[in-house]
Amino acid sequence: MHRRFHLVRHGVTTWNRVRRFQGHTDVPLSDEGEHQAALTAARMSSMPITVCFASDLGRAFETARPIAESLGIEIRGSFDLREANKGSLEGKYRDPDTGMLGDESHYHDENDIDARPPGGESMLDLGERSQRFFDRLESIESELPPGDILLVSHGGTMRTLLAVLLGLPISAGRSFHFENCGITTVDMRGDLPALLMRYNDTSHL
Repeated sequence: MHRRFHLVRHGVTTWNRVRRFQGHTDVPLSDEGEHQAALTAARMSSMPITVCFASDLGRAFETARPIAESLGIEIRGSFDLREANKGSLEGKYRDPDTGMLGDESHYHDENDIDARPPGGESMLDLGERSQRFFDRLESIESELPPGDILLVSHGGTMRTLLAVLLGLPISAGRSFHFENCGITTVDMRGDLPALLMRYNDTSHL
């Protein structure tokens, strides 16, 4: 695949600010998040993006909306771009000092890609979902207009998306961090190694 991908994390939500697990819970953007999305749209309006995929959760889809409007393109919603399902952890607060969850901390062990909360997904599950997204995208690429592709997703999902794009093990995603509305750009060059052109750029904010 010869394409340039732009990955954008959704704008901030009130749950982000108080460190609550969101997962598949459909938390809307805060006023701040909507402002971040507008600034991101202004930054990306001149980029040669012709295709936009976004997680079907509201916080990602509403971040994608002003960007897509500025580019004059439609948004294609995707379940596969959703954040990891956090199961029993959704709605719970992380400790502000340690980030741990007491007796439930093992369900969110970032050193263990198989750690899975009851009813939720592990990082490995999320990696398989990210790979599935790209497999499906490759199967329809010939039907898409030429140009760059925008993916609007979530922090956890972007870790595994970037690992897949760069041809790295899913576990490598643990080393990536994405700010709300940060822009990451990867050049896919067919049989050549992918190039990380921009990482977590928030200069527009």
